[in-house]
Amino acid sequence: SLACTLVHRPELLLLDEPTSGVDPELRAAFWERFRELAGDGVTILVSTHQMDEAFACDRIAILNKGSVMAADTPRALAPGARALVTLWRDGIASTHRVEDYRTELPPLLATPADRDEIDHETLEDVVLGLIRGEA
Repeated sequence: SLACTLVHRPELLLLDEPTSGVDPELRAAFWERFRELAGDGVTILVSTHQMDEAFACDRIAILNKGSVMAADTPRALAPGARALVTLWRDGIASTHRVEDYRTELPPLLATPADRDEIDHETLEDVVLGLIRGEA
């Protein structure tokens, strides 16, 4: 289907879940080709529920029930600055919500921990937060 779509060299390419049901090797080849097309000036609009694919795009719009809830670059929407940090000291766990781990994490780790887990916010977390009204 993709090959047929590209035969007439479109300026605008609308793709609805273009890699749904394809194996990882073909998926990687598709995205390589999409980047080449974009580099050649083709505008590509991708509809997907795969957040890793959305992160591969230059800009994204998060829609819910027909409304745009957010639109920006993937890095701007999910910069990875927020995290949930769990520290174990003497067998006791403490969990901390960190809004900017670059500045808030060093003081938390100033006292050595037996174990730590850091769960960074992902683009999927952002989408779910917007849909649930948490963002």
